[in-house]
Parts: sequence; structure tokens; C-alpha cells
Amino acid sequence: MFGMRVNIIMENGEKVTLRNVTEIHYNYPGVIRNRIAFESAVHHTGCTYSLDSIKEFETELEVEKMNDF
Repeated sequence: MFGMRVNIIMENGEKVTLRNVTEIHYNYPGVIRNRIAFESAVHHTGCTYSLDSIKEFETELEVEKMNDF
């Protein structure tokens, strides 16, 4: 399994695509509250975004292993 492809539209209109995502954590805890975390067990990495900065996101099954997260 290659995880998910996550297509994000930011509030400022920027589009971000994350590949091989295996976990999504809504309201990820930490110093800055109201975040969402996207993690990849395939690439052993991840990133977080403020929920206020994301307009919407969608997921779909990934069909290939990418070189980068």
C-alpha cells in the first residue's frame, strides 16, 4: 500500500499536494492548537498546518511510491 494522496487548497488559494500519506490527525496536540498533521510511514516524515490556513482538502488512494513526501 502506498497510502493516500492529499490535495489541499489553502485559504490564500495556494494548492499543496502531499503524496504517500498514511496518517491524518485532526486537532493535533501541541503548542499551537487547532492543527492538522499529515504523516507518511512510507517516507518517515510529516508536516502540520493550522486549521485556519486550510480551506479544504481531499484524499484519494495513492497509486505509486513517490521519491519525496
